[in-house]
Amino acid sequence: VRKGPAGKEEGEIEIPAGSAAEITNKQVGLDLKIYKKDRYDRKLEGAIFNIRKTDENFKNPDPDFGVKTGTSNAEGLVEFKDKDGNKVNLPVGYYVIEETAAPLGYRKPNAPWKVEVVEENGQLVAKYKGPEETPQSFVEKNENLTIKEANGVRYATKITHIDTESRSFIPVSY
Repeated sequence: VRKGPAGKEEGEIEIPAGSAAEITNKQVGLDLKIYKKDRYDRKLEGAIFNIRKTDENFKNPDPDFGVKTGTSNAEGLVEFKDKDGNKVNLPVGYYVIEETAAPLGYRKPNAPWKVEVVEENGQLVAKYKGPEETPQSFVEKNENLTIKEANGVRYATKITHIDTESRSFIPVSY
């Protein structure tokens, strides 16, 4: 390092007493936080996710970005890492996040999440577009029992589980 007058490094600027300087840091990537939890808000460990950067239609993966993988830890937090084990920050762009393996005893979702990273007011933010309907959302919409009567017998049916892979559901009659 070359020293200039008064022992300062070359290119350094001294801010006079009583003055101020504005220092602007540019955010180079978003630290994406994803937590894997069940419907009871319990943290789930062992889910494996892949993330790909794509075009604005969430198609055509960017070969320069490649595929990054993350696994949920004991706190449910998923951290994506590159091939060297470094944490991945997402620059502005479009991404598809897919759960490739669910924790033991759980099923992975059929549809991926779409994430758009944009800059708003000098900050990088993520806009999420998840599956519009999930098996749980269908069950929750069917909370009210429909009471019917046949030959003097009153009964009701409520859906308790929807399996989107086998395209079936489990009704319970009361």
